[in-house]
Amino acid sequence: MKVPAKGVKIGYTWYEFENWSKHKAARELAYGDFTHYMHKQKIGLANHKKGVELANTVIHEILHG
Repeated sequence: MKVPAKGVKIGYTWYEFENWSKHKAARELAYGDFTHYMHKQKIGLANHKKGVELANTVIHEILHG
């Protein structure tokens, strides 16, 4: 399931949501990842998660911001 929004603004920085395949999530050993490196601000999310699991992952990653 894709995240309905394209991203989220945290403070003054825009973070783009990046949809991860189930295989990428398995390689990363995670359902999500917060990246703030140089000019790349992204929140990667496993696209096979749905409902409450996806919402919890989004909130978890946003809290890293």
